[in-house]
Amino acid sequence: MRSARRLLPHVCWKQCFASRGSRFSEILLRAYAPWHGLQPSSRCARTRAGRQTGGPRAPTPEPRPEESPSKFADLELSAETQTALREGFGYQELSQVQAQVLPMALVKNFDLVVRAHTGTGKTLAFLIPAIEKLAAEPEGQGVAILVVSPTRELALQIGREAETLLSPHDISLMTMIGGTSTRHDQVSLRRVKPRVLVSTPGRLLEHLERTYLFATLVQNLQTLVLDEADRLLSLGFLPEVREIVSYLPTQRRTMLFSATMPESVMDVVSKACRGNYRYIDCVGEESQSTASTAEQSYVVLNGHQCLAALYNLIMNEMAADRYGYKILVFFATARLTTFMAQFFREQLRIGVYEIHRRRDADARIATQERFKEAQSGILFSSDVSARGMDYPNVTLVLQFGAPATREMYIHRVGRTARAGKSGQAVLILGELESSFLTAVQDLPIRQHERAEELKRVNELLIKATTSWLASAPLRAAASAAFASLLVHYKATHRILHMEDDAVIQAASDLLLGCGLVDQPVISRRLGVMLGLEKNPLIQCARRIGEQDDVLQEQELPGAAGPWRG
Repeated sequence: MRSARRLLPHVCWKQCFASRGSRFSEILLRAYAPWHGLQPSSRCARTRAGRQTGGPRAPTPEPRPEESPSKFADLELSAETQTALREGFGYQELSQVQAQVLPMALVKNFDLVVRAHTGTGKTLAFLIPAIEKLAAEPEGQGVAILVVSPTRELALQIGREAETLLSPHDISLMTMIGGTSTRHDQVSLRRVKPRVLVSTPGRLLEHLERTYLFATLVQNLQTLVLDEADRLLSLGFLPEVREIVSYLPTQRRTMLFSATMPESVMDVVSKACRGNYRYIDCVGEESQSTASTAEQSYVVLNGHQCLAALYNLIMNEMAADRYGYKILVFFATARLTTFMAQFFREQLRIGVYEIHRRRDADARIATQERFKEAQSGILFSSDVSARGMDYPNVTLVLQFGAPATREMYIHRVGRTARAGKSGQAVLILGELESSFLTAVQDLPIRQHERAEELKRVNELLIKATTSWLASAPLRAAASAAFASLLVHYKATHRILHMEDDAVIQAASDLLLGCGLVDQPVISRRLGVMLGLEKNPLIQCARRIGEQDDVLQEQELPGAAGPWRG
């Protein structure tokens, strides 16, 4: 109580002690409201409702208008915005999400909660109303529009779209991401004096807490955008989001976009949005996403045959269009991505781009830009490219191994067949991963019609898989990939239903197909953590501390800290 007394000097304490139950909570909440951006009465009402119903629930969506605009010219937008849309983007028609969101967002100042998949034009759906409001009310200083994005790649992509949209406007923009120097950010802030700021949550909170007077930059904030809110939470950013909201003024507009609306997202809605927010469902009851237009297939093989299938699918796509192929290959972990990229470059002499969280920010940005601009190419990626990223003209998406979740499968497939173009997606599964098909059985996915042909091994592949064991870098990368696969399979046991023996066998088979004859030794620390240290099928180091280089920065989906993949 003493600590609360120091924090809340303006509360009448006689009133507090005389109050009981929810009334006391209401008083404390009213005292905290200026810092946390909450509406006390509505928050308490939602809390009481949550106790009765078992937690926050997705609200009733706004009814879809019978007649909605179909073109940007039909909207009341400034001449500068119309010019940017026409000349910068080359857009005339509205996407379905834009047609639902923009009429309401431009006319009324309600907070908005929007359920929309990636690849549907939602970035412009929140940028346009925010920029129009700022252009109409330019007075004030500091950041007027704040966009929070879960990943560096998505933040940079939003920044590029905002830069194009702002090009005719006299409005400054800045993008801040982790992995770069905070000192560089501070210099840029003084030079640019941004009115629009796009950032990842970790870097934004770091500046709010440590950079002198940074918090004053958001005192006049007009609009807060939380993009990919479900991904923010799945990556463990809920504490950061709460802290960020506590620094922001209560008199602001909030727009939250999310592909799904679980209870955790609705909890963020209750903290970030005003009580009279509007909910727009751009997905409806259908389970398919923007990936529904892609031609989807799967192939189930022995684990040691998966590499041959991957190689044959890539070669077939390259042969079909020598100068126009664009292939995106997803792997379960960053370390597996590293090993496979090295293997293809060094053993098969196939040039591939490589992007995952183990690479520094500058390298990831450069790789991302090169693949985007390339007329043809192959990108090996972990799940950093699965959501929100727009790589143009991707003709084939390959998934090597089972994804962590059904939703991740859908988002990966959504990287192709975008903007009305065609595309294919193939899922390559080992026999021990085949239970994943149950999670996607309602999707338009069929067995690959040429599954037998994909097992074929030519002389080049045989030589590639038998000539690298003397390479120390490749052996080290393979050992790290093996350890990361163990973590991946243990983390996805709810969807794959794999026992410990199957986990070890699946990881071993996959690398056996790449030519690794001896099973790598894992650290005892990792073995203990996974509960595998006494399994006779696994080789653990004798003492804690041996082979711990394998354990460092392993990928555990959805975990915080160094285990993030």
